[in-house]
Amino acid sequence: MASSQQQQQQQQQQQQQQQQQQQQQQQQQQQQQQQQQQQQQQQQQQQQQQQQQQQQQQQQQQQQHRSSSSTAAAAAPQ
Repeated sequence: MASSQQQQQQQQQQQQQQQQQQQQQQQQQQQQQQQQQQQQQQQQQQQQQQQQQQQQQQQQQQQQHRSSSSTAAAAAPQ
C-alpha cells in the first residue's frame, strides 16, 4: 500500500512539471509578439517623418515661385 501511494505521488509531480514548462513557452511567445509590435510602431514613425520632410520641400518651392514673381513685378515698372 505504501509503495503504491508513493508511485502515484511521483506521477503527479511529473505532470505538474510539464504544466510549468508549457506556461514558460507561452510567455516567450507573448514577448516575441510585443517586440514585433514595437518594430511596427518605429516604422510608422519613420514614415511620418518622411511625410513632414516632403511638406517642407513643397513649402520651399512655393516660396521660390513667389519671390521670382515679385522680382518680375518690381522690374516691370522700372
